[in-house]
Amino acid sequence: MGGDYEAPKIFVKGYLQILLDWLQCAMTFDDLIRKYGDSDPAIADALGTTRQLVRYWRLKGISPARQAWIQVQTKGRLRADAATQQSESA
Repeated sequence: MGGDYEAPKIFVKGYLQILLDWLQCAMTFDDLIRKYGDSDPAIADALGTTRQLVRYWRLKGISPARQAWIQVQTKGRLRADAATQQSESA
Protein backbone atom coordinates (compact mmCIF):
# COMPACT_ATOMS: atom_id res chain seq x y z
CA MET A 1 0.00 0.00 0.00
CA GLY A 2 2.71 2.52 0.95
CA GLY A 3 5.01 1.92 -2.04
CA ASP A 4 2.41 2.45 -4.78
CA TYR A 5 2.13 6.25 -4.52
CA GLU A 6 3.37 8.22 -7.51
CA ALA A 7 3.56 12.02 -7.38
CA PRO A 8 1.70 13.84 -10.16
CA LYS A 9 4.12 14.63 -12.98
CA ILE A 10 3.18 18.32 -13.06
CA PHE A 11 4.08 18.59 -9.37
CA VAL A 12 7.44 16.89 -9.86
CA LYS A 13 8.19 18.91 -13.00
CA GLY A 14 7.48 22.19 -11.15
CA TYR A 15 9.86 21.38 -8.32
CA LEU A 16 12.53 20.12 -10.71
CA GLN A 17 12.32 23.44 -12.55
CA ILE A 18 12.70 25.33 -9.28
CA LEU A 19 15.76 23.22 -8.47
CA LEU A 20 17.29 23.98 -11.86
CA ASP A 21 16.56 27.68 -11.39
CA TRP A 22 18.11 27.53 -7.94
CA LEU A 23 21.35 26.27 -9.42
CA GLN A 24 21.54 29.45 -11.50
CA CYS A 25 20.39 31.85 -8.78
CA ALA A 26 20.96 35.51 -9.47
CA MET A 27 18.12 37.28 -7.61
CA THR A 28 19.25 40.47 -5.94
CA PHE A 29 17.67 42.65 -3.31
CA ASP A 30 17.09 45.21 -6.07
CA ASP A 31 14.66 42.74 -7.67
CA LEU A 32 12.59 42.84 -4.46
CA ILE A 33 12.75 46.64 -4.36
CA ARG A 34 11.53 46.89 -7.97
CA LYS A 35 8.62 44.59 -7.18
CA TYR A 36 7.57 45.77 -3.70
CA GLY A 37 9.21 49.17 -3.09
CA ASP A 38 12.12 50.26 -0.92
CA SER A 39 10.45 49.47 2.39
CA ASP A 40 11.51 46.49 4.48
CA PRO A 41 8.04 46.19 6.11
CA ALA A 42 6.32 46.24 2.68
CA ILE A 43 8.61 43.51 1.34
CA ALA A 44 8.17 41.45 4.51
CA ASP A 45 4.37 41.74 4.36
CA ALA A 46 4.26 40.84 0.67
CA LEU A 47 6.36 37.70 1.22
CA GLY A 48 4.92 36.73 4.58
CA THR A 49 8.21 36.99 6.45
CA THR A 50 9.81 39.23 9.07
CA ARG A 51 11.34 42.68 8.67
CA GLN A 52 14.49 41.37 10.33
CA LEU A 53 14.96 38.73 7.64
CA VAL A 54 14.37 41.31 4.90
CA ARG A 55 16.96 43.58 6.53
CA TYR A 56 19.41 40.68 6.58
CA TRP A 57 18.83 40.13 2.84
CA ARG A 58 19.44 43.85 2.24
CA LEU A 59 22.79 43.71 4.08
CA LYS A 60 24.09 40.22 3.19
CA GLY A 61 22.23 39.24 0.02
CA ILE A 62 19.62 36.56 -0.55
CA SER A 63 20.82 32.97 -0.20
CA PRO A 64 20.06 30.53 -3.03
CA ALA A 65 17.65 28.58 -0.81
CA ARG A 66 15.72 31.76 0.03
CA GLN A 67 15.68 32.76 -3.62
CA ALA A 68 13.97 29.47 -4.44
CA TRP A 69 11.58 30.04 -1.49
CA ILE A 70 10.72 33.54 -2.80
CA GLN A 71 10.07 32.08 -6.24
CA VAL A 72 7.62 29.60 -4.72
CA GLN A 73 5.98 32.26 -2.50
CA THR A 74 5.44 34.58 -5.49
CA LYS A 75 4.26 31.69 -7.70
CA GLY A 76 7.05 32.46 -10.16
CA ARG A 77 6.41 36.21 -10.46
CA LEU A 78 9.90 36.73 -9.04
CA ARG A 79 12.33 34.18 -10.35
CA ALA A 80 15.60 33.08 -8.82
CA ASP A 81 17.25 33.61 -12.21
CA ALA A 82 15.57 36.98 -12.91
CA ALA A 83 18.77 39.03 -12.87
CA THR A 84 20.41 36.66 -15.34
CA GLN A 85 17.46 36.97 -17.70
CA GLN A 86 17.49 40.77 -17.46
CA SER A 87 21.20 41.06 -18.19
CA GLU A 88 20.97 38.69 -21.17
CA SER A 89 18.13 40.70 -22.72
CA ALA A 90 20.01 44.02 -22.34
